[in-house]
Amino acid sequence: TVLSCPGITELTSLGLRIHCRPAEPAPSSADCFYVPVSGPVLVRQRAEGDTIRLPGGTKSIKKLFIDRKIPAAQRDQIPILCDKAGILGIPGIGVNLDRAAKTLPATKIQFHL
Repeated sequence: TVLSCPGITELTSLGLRIHCRPAEPAPSSADCFYVPVSGPVLVRQRAEGDTIRLPGGTKSIKKLFIDRKIPAAQRDQIPILCDKAGILGIPGIGVNLDRAAKTLPATKIQFHL
């Protein structure tokens, strides 16, 4: 799924609404990312070899989901946000620190369950 950016995208199958708009860089949270975007923003399932850097370090998404005790049956239901440069973050988990905005231009991506 390609996000409307700027705009609002409803992912009813996941019970998720995503707001995307230009913004000043600010600290990200589990439900609001400030990132520089490179191309269209996509929502997809996890893929083999996906990694993300969080405050505890870089981990494969597979290992992250196992460590967080997310049931195997639910793992493919968790949306991964990415653009052509890679993973931006995972709603409810956090922004990829390698992609967090430090300067302009930045995009605010906020999630509502």
